[in-house]
Amino acid sequence: GDNAGDSVGPTADGFETYGVTGVALIVFTMIAVTPSIFAPKEVNLGSDAQPRLVSFAYAPSVVIDTALRPFGDKLGVILFQFSPLGERVLRYRRELLQRLDDFLTALPREARYAIEWRDRELLGDDYADMLARHGVAHGHASHPRLPSVDAQAVFDRLAADDVHRVPLVLRWLLAPGKGYEEARAAYAPFDRLVDPDVETRERIVTLARQALQRGREVIIIVNNKAEGSAPRSVVELARAFAAVG
Repeated sequence: GDNAGDSVGPTADGFETYGVTGVALIVFTMIAVTPSIFAPKEVNLGSDAQPRLVSFAYAPSVVIDTALRPFGDKLGVILFQFSPLGERVLRYRRELLQRLDDFLTALPREARYAIEWRDRELLGDDYADMLARHGVAHGHASHPRLPSVDAQAVFDRLAADDVHRVPLVLRWLLAPGKGYEEARAAYAPFDRLVDPDVETRERIVTLARQALQRGREVIIIVNNKAEGSAPRSVVELARAFAAVG
């Protein structure tokens, strides 16, 4: 998980609870990317930056190879999640995308990848075309900082061969208008749906059904802070899928 302090049951503390549909959680790997990785050299992010985490050499040799060795072709997808970068970095959007292009070029071809941003300013035709050239999926995220998940579909432009190789990756993360700490306080102990979000659920079902109709694998990951309880959100998603056939 990525947010300590949530629960893996009504009382357990210290881990994030995710509900996952379509694939076992063990074959889903998420790598959080610090802003320092792709920040242009003109931007000083402070001495605590950790660029080694997903550097050009470190990611393939340590992180990705480590995931590939035990799982092989059972490894679902490796998602690179980019935390909010801030105005100092976003003003260098073109340089950021060029560094991402170079980074994706260096990645091992054996794995499947998705990219998830938390800054809508990074999204655009040039970003989508770059991902398509590399056969990398856009990681759809339902988050207040981003357009709706169905609106993000225009950035997922994989070619026909890649559509059958790389899954649709969608994470339902956070309730509209809420921050993580606010949602955690409102939803703990994560044992019921506090804020059912029917609209987002319907958007997710529609997007997933469209992908499945194209013969594409779908991975949906649900956070406790989407509605209040990830497992219960997954149950409601399953019911919504069943209702539309």
